[in-house]
Amino acid sequence: MKIKSAALMAMLVLSVALVSGCSSYPAGYVASSRPVPTGKSYIQTQTESVTGCDRQIMFLGFGATLGGSAQERALKNALEEAKKTDPAAEALVEMDIQAESMNFGIVLVRTIRVTGKPVKFQ
Repeated sequence: MKIKSAALMAMLVLSVALVSGCSSYPAGYVASSRPVPTGKSYIQTQTESVTGCDRQIMFLGFGATLGGSAQERALKNALEEAKKTDPAAEALVEMDIQAESMNFGIVLVRTIRVTGKPVKFQ
């Protein structure tokens, strides 16, 4: 009996190890976080670029609802970071969005990272 349970445990550990893995991939490129108002232009703030990230944990393909998507929360975090250095920052331009996934069998941890240049409208 002990041999069967040990073999079953070994098969379980091996199967989780075989389906586990990591990946990193581009999730998109966006020109601006919001449209430039008609008749206005923008200038870049003092900060060259900012990054915001957010994580989402999924169990059996279902994720916890944390108010919006992970990408929206990552963008909000990046804008908050921009406002720390320059309170006049209103949007991000030339945004690069990266996604990283770590799969642990039935649990998936996904990280979304948004990087962009903060601007203010004039």
